[in-house]
Amino acid sequence: MKTLPLHNASPTGNTYLHKGDWLRILVLWLTVMLLRYGFFCLFVLASVEISFSQNKEMTQSAFQAGETLRYKVKWSLLRLGSLVVQQELADSTHSGRYRIILTAESARGLPFIDVFFVNRGVISTETLAGLEFTSDVGRNKESKFVHQIDTSAMTFILNEFEHEQLVHSDTLVLNALTYDDPGLFMFFRCLAGSGETREVSSVMESRIETTTFRFPLEREEIEVAALDHPISAFRFEGKANWTRNEYAGLKGEFCGWVSADSAAVPLRIEAKIFLGSIVLELESFERPGWPVHDVLFSQLKK
Repeated sequence: MKTLPLHNASPTGNTYLHKGDWLRILVLWLTVMLLRYGFFCLFVLASVEISFSQNKEMTQSAFQAGETLRYKVKWSLLRLGSLVVQQELADSTHSGRYRIILTAESARGLPFIDVFFVNRGVISTETLAGLEFTSDVGRNKESKFVHQIDTSAMTFILNEFEHEQLVHSDTLVLNALTYDDPGLFMFFRCLAGSGETREVSSVMESRIETTTFRFPLEREEIEVAALDHPISAFRFEGKANWTRNEYAGLKGEFCGWVSADSAAVPLRIEAKIFLGSIVLELESFERPGWPVHDVLFSQLKK
């Protein structure tokens, strides 16, 4: 996916934010993978299908129509913006296809920063691969990116529009499942706590790049703004196998925590930059039956 230019280089080699597109970077870093960026290529298509089949119960349970997850994006004490992730059935006649919608917006009042984009992807619950993807950038939809995926021909068509006019088109040949942002978001949810290490592929500026993910078996107790009590979570770690100076000093390393239950809700994600980390933290949610601790407690009070 194409990203907006984010910096100007000084004579001393330091990098400064110009457009301030931190939200777009983080999403691309997480799940680009996909983590919007990162996530793909040491393994062949067959091995991906086998692994997802073995984790089918976890994969299916992470999907729930009507789920809404709201995150704050911050750097140190400064709030940079918000990210909202929603799920809905993409086809009432096909229970294995969900539409994942990611809406990112910079915080009001930040100087020189006005970021807004909506990414929509239809995901297969069997493989987590994208079936279709669109990204509207700008409050007035000044730019639009459309990805057309043909899994039978293993081709990935990227179209870029500016003010509804096609300005760029490219076709990539794939040798493995490749994920957009929404697919990456579901990918690390469904693999959390699996004990696996994966190298996954995603499209970055008309090129296929890979990111390595590690999903330890160990659990940790963490706290997030959305809950008034600690929650058990699986940690995951990622490292991009590519570098780009324009990504505001991202070092290529990130980590996150996903609830250690069938819902596999992403709780917190941290991406390293040249000075500290950008943090995405769950601050509110709508998902019936989650977390189980709160559901049981409410039932005991009745």
